[in-house]
Amino acid sequence: IGVPQQASIDKAKGASVVLKWKVADGIELRSVTAWRTVDAEQWDNSGGAHRSPAFLPNANFSRYSLSHLTQDQFSQELQVVGGFGNIDYVAGLYYYNENAGEVAATPNTNKWNADGTSYTINDARTWQRSAWSVSRATSANSKSYAAYGQLTWSPSEALHLTAGGRYTRDEKDGKLYTLNNAAVNFPFVFKDGRFDPLVILAWDAADGVNLYAKYATGYRAGGASSRSVNFRSFGAESVRSYEVGAKTELLDRRVRLNLAAYMMDRKDSQFDFDFYIVQLNGTVRHTLETVNAPGTTKIRGLEADLTVRPTDNLSMNLSYAYTWWKVPATPNPLVAGNPLQPLFIVYTPAHALSGSVDYELPLSADNDMALKLHLDGNYSSSAYTFDNEPVKADPSFLVNARLSLAEIPMGQGGQTLTVSAWARNLFNEQHIYRRSNAN
Repeated sequence: IGVPQQASIDKAKGASVVLKWKVADGIELRSVTAWRTVDAEQWDNSGGAHRSPAFLPNANFSRYSLSHLTQDQFSQELQVVGGFGNIDYVAGLYYYNENAGEVAATPNTNKWNADGTSYTINDARTWQRSAWSVSRATSANSKSYAAYGQLTWSPSEALHLTAGGRYTRDEKDGKLYTLNNAAVNFPFVFKDGRFDPLVILAWDAADGVNLYAKYATGYRAGGASSRSVNFRSFGAESVRSYEVGAKTELLDRRVRLNLAAYMMDRKDSQFDFDFYIVQLNGTVRHTLETVNAPGTTKIRGLEADLTVRPTDNLSMNLSYAYTWWKVPATPNPLVAGNPLQPLFIVYTPAHALSGSVDYELPLSADNDMALKLHLDGNYSSSAYTFDNEPVKADPSFLVNARLSLAEIPMGQGGQTLTVSAWARNLFNEQHIYRRSNAN
């Protein structure tokens, strides 16, 4: 659309080591060590003449969103897993350490002539890394410590009681040290700890029928948004969840039906307020403040999953999920007077439906060679895509297919070959998946 666009290059690398030692019957020690680092360069000029600000004679336009982000993390987990008699257990310790930083700039790449009939491209040196006029620069560090344990007791073959808990301690700090190409010092510190329990009661009511009830709480640490103009911090959120359900295998395991109903009550839910500010120099600043919604965010849902295998060669699946939610109105920190504003849970459709068919046609009695067909369809009703905007993306229905000639014998050594033809989005559907009033 007539604007410069350079390649965004992300580099990620990592390593992990898993060690297991079976000390004795019913006791196994495990160690899980992991390390990862990311270096990401963003050159995102999606803003041509159709983006704000509006036309002004001889003014710059087209916001080039530039970012250089670095991140590295290390985690170590120690576990003891085992069982004795009618008891199974797991216990462990967890440590996580992360360091991250970002430098961002938003130069304008294009300039209008006096009447808007043409434009020129600005000097590319203005968006070279060494010449950035830095919009913001931030750094942050995070440490998390946890201890957990879980035990399942089966007093009979049909009854199972699981109880567990996890204590988590999070410590974060960081600072916003450059804003609008000037040195600033906006620090934030977050320290909090919490214990979360879990209880599950399961009953094998009949052969192939398992009924269960579950209660659990959860926690997500607070922090600060790097798009905040003063690195405003936000607090932790917590959740209480309740679930009942059934898992069944019927008719000689040719029918599998799973049902679940759940409710979640979230307190101090974390939501993002997006805001675009046109500054005096004509550039556009994307500001984002993460806040804790007051009161309780309520989420309710139903899920059903059905798999039917009428013959050995044919399998069919149908899944449905219904989700309802309600978020308390929340003061908007980016508008004078902090008026109450509705908030929305994003990418969460009220209705989601998916289905699939798998058919296998054997082609040889001497080996496993077969013709295999897979077909699946996925429907999603419309959903919000920004926490603070009452605008929904499109509903969608997508179909995928695959046809394979499988297990073709390739000589006497047991080697086989599979050849497949597949189509993703078989009917070439197009749907808007993210919509904003900013455009």
